[in-house]
Amino acid sequence: MNFGGSLIKWVKLFNTDINSILINNGFFSNSFNIERGVRKGCTLSSSLFIICIEYLSHYIQSNKHIKDISLEPDEEIIQSLFADDANYFLNDSDSFKNLIESLTLY
Repeated sequence: MNFGGSLIKWVKLFNTDINSILINNGFFSNSFNIERGVRKGCTLSSSLFIICIEYLSHYIQSNKHIKDISLEPDEEIIQSLFADDANYFLNDSDSFKNLIESLTLY
């Protein structure tokens, strides 16, 4: 996917060097770096997720080593994507291994 250098620079700017703390029963943790994901509440979060999950979905769907489950003679399902959840329906353990490899590569 080619989004152009300008968009990529802005996305990186808003998602780099993010720190957070946890509050539990009124006690604050030390600050720690957020190294993965996108910030909750950020207006870009849902759009970035949609762009990324769309690409990942096509990538997994086109992988011939990941076998889906046949529901009926002409119906197959391999993945269900909703909000910020991704569920995969696989036919065998080799498909699972290939899915994990694909997710790791992605």
